[in-house]
Amino acid sequence: MSLSRILALLTAIVMLAAQPALAQSVLPNYVGTWQGSGQVTGPDGGNVKCRMVFRQTNAGKLNYTGRCSLAQGSQSFTGTLVYNEGANRYEAIGSAQGVTTQSVGKQQGSSIVFSSSGSDTKFGTASSTLVFSPSQIQVKFKLVNPKGETMTSDIALTKS
Repeated sequence: MSLSRILALLTAIVMLAAQPALAQSVLPNYVGTWQGSGQVTGPDGGNVKCRMVFRQTNAGKLNYTGRCSLAQGSQSFTGTLVYNEGANRYEAIGSAQGVTTQSVGKQQGSSIVFSSSGSDTKFGTASSTLVFSPSQIQVKFKLVNPKGETMTSDIALTKS
């Protein structure tokens, strides 16, 4: 799998898993810049660095932009996070490489967790978890490509 595919997959996983974030009362806590690094293991693996910037809108939503980079390239993504009071849930919409996704998150203690498993992508079958906690945002993913090779990653972002 090429590095550009790894970056595209990582971006898609961040979009799918990371989207909705936090109840109205805690949304402002995530405003700012979050940065972190980790490892991608498996085919074409290596060090990965990610950065996400959250900005609050007048409507109580968070807009975000992000970028993840490996040695051979990078991928950008954007989206919006909101707490839907009527539905009593966290929701988001994100976009990267011309693909738009929607996601729902669940509150677990003081964290908001977004999980996805068995998602078929053009790169293989993907599973991911994104956890928004008071002190960090954690991104984990696993991809099994059509050859049966497995790639994984664990990236922790902290507010800078």
